[in-house]
Amino acid sequence: MPTARRLRALSAGYRVFRICDTPIQEAAVKKIDHMRERVTILPTSSYLSKMHDAGWTLVALEWEREVETSSAPVPEQPHAGSE
Repeated sequence: MPTARRLRALSAGYRVFRICDTPIQEAAVKKIDHMRERVTILPTSSYLSKMHDAGWTLVALEWEREVETSSAPVPEQPHAGSE
């Protein structure tokens, strides 16, 4: 296992530095996978349980809907402070 010199501060009213030889444990870098699913029906509790058991975590719900709009474009409002 590789070793490295580590500087550690010990404080008891004074700043005292001690150099220690300690083994370095290599940290595994974790990768986060993301998945976005387009749904046409609400997910069932069994589907959510299946995904959770497979290691996935639900992080968001995104909602959308169609709305009626007029054919006339809405004029943009000037930003505050821009004159």
